[in-house]
Amino acid sequence: EVAVHVRSVSGEALSFRVDARTAARALKRQIAEVWPGAPALCQRLLLSSEPLSDSETMGQAAARHRVSNGGDHEPAMASDAVLPLMLIVSIEEAQRQLLSAGQPRRRLEALDAFARAAPRGRRGTVAVVCQAAADDEAAEVRAAALGLLPALIEARSRGDE
Repeated sequence: EVAVHVRSVSGEALSFRVDARTAARALKRQIAEVWPGAPALCQRLLLSSEPLSDSETMGQAAARHRVSNGGDHEPAMASDAVLPLMLIVSIEEAQRQLLSAGQPRRRLEALDAFARAAPRGRRGTVAVVCQAAADDEAAEVRAAALGLLPALIEARSRGDE
């Protein structure tokens, strides 16, 4: 088991105890359950200043952390050791997947992630969703994007920037 401490750039913190075989991808899903505004697709987890790949396990990250702090390569962590991770929420990957070719299901997932993480009422947010509503080849993606626009436009008209 690995004790993981996740701190967001805004200072919020979460702690988990996870199996050493837990991949970063699975940890991101756990974080998204607690922080809905941080969908897994929009999360970047950093150990020191190095990003974790989605397939990296917490055991591997813990070993990397130990080595970078002058420890050994042994997979076991001391029971009181904590793996400190920084969470950055970025809409870049969601926007890239939303506006790319590929399966409509993946674009719908990207649209959902983008809508949860993007700043509401911002001109750029509205523009990306409008582009998906106008240009996507799949009717279900266009419809979902159109369904999001009223809330985004309302936030913009209220001045929620």
